[in-house]
Amino acid sequence: MYPANSIISSKLLLHDIDLQIIQLSTNNKYYGNNNPGDDINNVEQVVISTPSVGEYTVILSSKVFT
Repeated sequence: MYPANSIISSKLLLHDIDLQIIQLSTNNKYYGNNNPGDDINNVEQVVISTPSVGEYTVILSSKVFT
């Protein structure tokens, strides 16, 4: 169970993660929720409409890990 965020916090987002996928052959970058550095949602999703065959790098990061 995750601890509750403080009620006096300036933002109610807890566990702010960022998702980025990089297509290695083209260096195309896809961001979670189509928003680099999204600091509103703690759920991230990337949709690649017409994915190409090849290798991709998945990067999951956070400004603060709790």
